[in-house]
Amino acid sequence: MNNEERIREECRELTRKILGGPRLEVGQAVTHPSGRKVKITRGNDCCNGRVSNFFYWREILSDGELGPEECGYGW
Repeated sequence: MNNEERIREECRELTRKILGGPRLEVGQAVTHPSGRKVKITRGNDCCNGRVSNFFYWREILSDGELGPEECGYGW
């Protein structure tokens, strides 16, 4: 593990300890606070050595297709 990966993992662990709750990960299907099912498409919880928790997601539509991309801070 290189230094950048180590720092990123430490940021993730710190975020989990401070914020608690489930960790958001790219590719994960979760329930958005709005009640919609969404798929996390990109983002991270550590950016440039700072805790970020900023993600992009797409709503999983009733036909299984994905809606337009949205973004915001994790929940």
